Amino acid sequence: MTLKRQNGLEKFTHRPQGRCRCTDWGYFYTFWLISASAKAKQCHVQLHFADHFGIIELMATNKVSPLAMVVIVATAAVLTLNYFVVGTLNATATNPIAALFPTPITPAGYSASLLTIVYLLSIAFAVYQALPSKAASFAGIRITYILACILNCLWGVAWHRSMLLLSAFLIVGLLGTLIAMLGPLKNVETATEALLGKGTFGLYAAWVLVMALVNVLALVRSQETSMSDGAFQTLGVICLLIAGASAVLVRWKLNNYFFPLAIAWIAAAVGVRQSGETALVVASAVTMITGLVTAATFILTLPTRRYS
Repeated sequence: MTLKRQNGLEKFTHRPQGRCRCTDWGYFYTFWLISASAKAKQCHVQLHFADHFGIIELMATNKVSPLAMVVIVATAAVLTLNYFVVGTLNATATNPIAALFPTPITPAGYSASLLTIVYLLSIAFAVYQALPSKAASFAGIRITYILACILNCLWGVAWHRSMLLLSAFLIVGLLGTLIAMLGPLKNVETATEALLGKGTFGLYAAWVLVMALVNVLALVRSQETSMSDGAFQTLGVICLLIAGASAVLVRWKLNNYFFPLAIAWIAAAVGVRQSGETALVVASAVTMITGLVTAATFILTLPTRRYS
């Protein structure tokens, strides 16, 4: 073990000599680095972990973006409100508000599993984007993400209180912020960024799109009580076709293959829910196939290998 001085700071370093063995798990060390500089007036801490292949350095310094911490707080607020207070972003057939205003595109309750995936990915994204090494990678979407969290909470409260007109405006705004985040994430560098960036907000945006359409149709249902069931089903078919077209557009323009995959999943749930209505079932099937085929075009972007 040696003591080195670097940038006015003292640091212990220790590298294992020779070939690492199975018993070398003891080389996972934590080294604390404390600045003695009076000018800094801050405590700088570095954690150094040594694994079998070298040194992995994780720095906990004042370089973490304050907005990154706000993202974590905003994510926690959304989860708390939706799961413990309101519980309403799940606007499926199992939701009491959705049940009060049934629509032709209300998906079956099992489709809410997608929302669980979205929230788990959101938690992972909130932690990942706060890493000092990712300060610049997600700098362009943090403010938009925080705005999306605010709109999510406001929409949940408005929907829960059956304020359908207000909730329609809020969820359209939420959809807009999510789509805006997909632009900066069009091209990412790593598979992790693809999953936590493209995946999180592609799935999220698709879910919110369908919920926005449900919200609008619920508003129509609450205002136009004299509308015939046939006319209402026609609106449902139009909404499903809009969702299918959106899947193609987002994949083409924003290079996001998670969005059409989520559209396919929700369209299948709509078809299950509306199993007795031929027009809606056919429209759901068309939308589902469109989403699956569009998402499958991801394969065309994979690098190819040549074999001699």
